[in-house]
Amino acid sequence: MSGPALNRRLLAPRWSGSFADLAEGWTSAVVEVDLQGMGAFAGVPNLLNKVRGAWGDALLAGASEAVRNGHPCTWSPPCAAEAFFGRKPAIRIGAADSEITKPYVLSAERKGQHLLVRLRIFGFADLWTQPAAHALAEALRARVRWDLLARDDGLFVPKRIEIDDLRVVSDERICLSLPPEACQVCFLTPLDAERGALDERPCLLFERLARRMSMLARWYDLSIETPWHELEEAWRGCHYELPEEGTFAGTRPPARGGHRLRNAMSPHRVVDISGPLETLWPLLRLGELAHVGRGANIGLGRYLIADP
Repeated sequence: MSGPALNRRLLAPRWSGSFADLAEGWTSAVVEVDLQGMGAFAGVPNLLNKVRGAWGDALLAGASEAVRNGHPCTWSPPCAAEAFFGRKPAIRIGAADSEITKPYVLSAERKGQHLLVRLRIFGFADLWTQPAAHALAEALRARVRWDLLARDDGLFVPKRIEIDDLRVVSDERICLSLPPEACQVCFLTPLDAERGALDERPCLLFERLARRMSMLARWYDLSIETPWHELEEAWRGCHYELPEEGTFAGTRPPARGGHRLRNAMSPHRVVDISGPLETLWPLLRLGELAHVGRGANIGLGRYLIADP
């Protein structure tokens, strides 16, 4: 399977099904890298954007000559840089075409004095888990410019970046238990709202989830076939409550090359949802692991579901 063959696989999935089918068949591999004494960096707004860039550079260093020259990979199987950073074909979702999203998300959190960087890999992209994990470790140790990330907050950077642990685990299965009558969507990271604000149209949450999951389904050899009008009726029929929005903690402009958070909804924001959630429940559960909105790959739009 070369790079062009990978794209053909994405365009011609073996099966068709619903979002519930996607949730029931969901698998993903999780790479966790534990960095000693770097816990304070979890609060740096531009952290994961820089991690992604460094990780991409590390993957490119071991990529095929074709990929290094900006062309589809000629190796079989393709190099990991092709899988995670190569241009993907577009598919029609609703009235617009969208490039199939990349099969991963990054996240980071503080564990005491340590920084835990997590890479979640979706679907058959787990074929490239091992090279992705090794490249991520090399990027965190030697390619991320920690000195530049530390500059604005006056953070301490050790002389040597030490990795305490690197592990690869299987992600938890998604349990589609009896949907509740109401739930809370609790955002852990900002949601990019440049193309619409939840305060004005809360059902944008489901529109974006449906679009993102339709693209990610291709990495599971699945084409989403679902009555969209029923989905739209369900999310328009829900009741939404959003407390007054606070200010995103990282209000200063990002470093050069960073992801700009125009009109970003702040982290720690809660959206209370009640109504006909049975049809929408698979989307909400999938989004807990795959995030929602633009910038999801670098950790934006990450949330947890809680009882109201």
